[in-house]
Amino acid sequence: MKKGVVVLLVGIILLVSAIGIFAYSGSYIGENVKNITLNGNETKSIEYDLKAGNYAFVLSSSGKISYIFENSTGVVKEEKNITQATVLLDNLEGKYTLKITNMENETVTVSVVLKEQTSLTNLGMWVLASGGICLVGIIVIIVGIVLLVKERKKGE
Repeated sequence: MKKGVVVLLVGIILLVSAIGIFAYSGSYIGENVKNITLNGNETKSIEYDLKAGNYAFVLSSSGKISYIFENSTGVVKEEKNITQATVLLDNLEGKYTLKITNMENETVTVSVVLKEQTSLTNLGMWVLASGGICLVGIIVIIVGIVLLVKERKKGE
């Protein structure tokens, strides 16, 4: 088999591997996403029972919302009139409630995910790794194509 073909196949394998890593990392974060539909000015709550650790939650909404993250001793974090938020919460343990309020008169959809910060860091590393592998795969594919073109010109 010609060198160009082998290099091209290696590049394609790297590219497919990068896509697989990225898809796996995306499914990892997606398994804990809660999607909530809120009618105009409605409030809904999500209960969490957290083991000791540092957490992060991500909110994304189709409209303006407010949230309050609290436990039995009071409010831990709150924001008003937002459509997105990434919130880092340190040293949590026990029962917590996330109350989300629709600030608009129309229905909005809110996506919420709460994860330990270390798992989000790991996710970021997986995404970064897949990007690096993808870049190397693209470079190897280009080198393979150049080698194939050179080999073809030699054969003529």
